[in-house]
Amino acid sequence: MSFRLLGNLVAIEEDQSHNKTASGIVIADAPDGLLYGRVRVVGSGNGDSAPTLQEGDLVFLPRQSVRAMPIQGKTYFVVDEVNVFGVIEGDDA
Repeated sequence: MSFRLLGNLVAIEEDQSHNKTASGIVIADAPDGLLYGRVRVVGSGNGDSAPTLQEGDLVFLPRQSVRAMPIQGKTYFVVDEVNVFGVIEGDDA
């Protein structure tokens, strides 16, 4: 089964590696209130604009703006693309 998102929605899979301390301890919620994750599915955009994000982008966004949805046995966070603060590039991506 596959799925596609409509409009400017994106499905993000949480990346726990950004929630670890230097010694490797995993923190359940990032102390800065942000969610870090990989974009897994991108909607088709709306009539006015094409999507900015691409599958595989490492992004960060406020945790309170997401909706957790179980899809195909995994939990994805579905959010409107405008709620994503930015893309992490370089060595951290």
